Amino acid sequence: MTRMKHIACDLLLQQRVQQASNATAKRATGIRVTMPQERRDTLKAEPWVPESVLALRAQEKHPKKAAEEAGRELQIDKERVGGGAGMYVPDQRLEWDIKNDEERYDMIPEICEGKNISDFVDVDILKKIAALEARENHDAHEEQAELVNDEALITAYQALMRDVTRIWVSNPPRANAGEMPLNQRQSKHNAKRQARDAKELQDIADMEADPTLSVPAKRRLELAAQAGPRTQARQLDTAMRAAIRQEAAQSKYIDGKQGFGDKIIPNEKPRHLFSGKAGFERQWR
Repeated sequence: MTRMKHIACDLLLQQRVQQASNATAKRATGIRVTMPQERRDTLKAEPWVPESVLALRAQEKHPKKAAEEAGRELQIDKERVGGGAGMYVPDQRLEWDIKNDEERYDMIPEICEGKNISDFVDVDILKKIAALEARENHDAHEEQAELVNDEALITAYQALMRDVTRIWVSNPPRANAGEMPLNQRQSKHNAKRQARDAKELQDIADMEADPTLSVPAKRRLELAAQAGPRTQARQLDTAMRAAIRQEAAQSKYIDGKQGFGDKIIPNEKPRHLFSGKAGFERQWR
C-alpha cells in the first residue's frame, strides 16, 4: 500500500512538472527579442515641410513683396497714391458680395434674394399721401361744424334750465312732499334720538358755563356706581378669577431664558441624557 502511494505521488509530481515546462515553453515561443539595425541610427532625417506651407509663410512675412510678385495692388499703395492717412477713404463697395457688378454703385443695392428697398417703394406714394391729407382736413372741418352745433344745443339747454329755475322759485314745492309717513316704531326711535341730542347739547352748554365740569356730577356718580373693583374687571365667573389669580402669583421668570447651558432637545431622545441643564464641569456630554 505504501509503495503504491509513493508511485502515485511520483507520477503526479512528474505530471505537474511537465505541465509547468510546457507552459514556459509556450510563452517562450510567443516572445521574440529583436534588436534595431545599426544603419537606421546612422541616417540623417531632415524635417520636410510642404512647398505650399513655405510659400504661405513667405507671404505672411513679406506681404508687399508677395503682392508685387502676384501683380496685386494693396490698400496701402492706394492710400499712398490717394494722399496718405486721413485723406484717403477706402472704397468698401469693392468688397461687397453682389451678383451683378452693375448694381455695386447704386443708391440702394440689392439686400436679400435679388430685392432691394426701391423694389418695395410705391411710385404713387406722394399722390396717396396728398389725398390722405385732404381727407383729414375735410374730417377736421366736419368735426368743427359738429362742435358748433353742440354749442348751440348747450345754449338752448341753459335757457331751458333758467326757465325751470324761475318756475321753481315762483312756486316752491312743499316741505314734506314726496316723503313716506313714518310708522310708530320709527317715530318712537326718532323721538328718543332727538331727546338724546337735546340732552347732549344741554351738557355742552353746561360745560361752556363751567369748564371745570367736563362730565355732569350725576353722570359721574352713575359711572362710579357701575365700575367694580379692578381685580374683578372683565371676569366672567369664580373659576376664571381663581385661574387668573394663580397665574399672576407665579414668578415671571420662573424658567429663565434659554442659553448655551440648556440641554433642551425637542426631539424624542433618551431623557436621562438630554434633560436638565449642564452644571459646572459637565460639558463632556
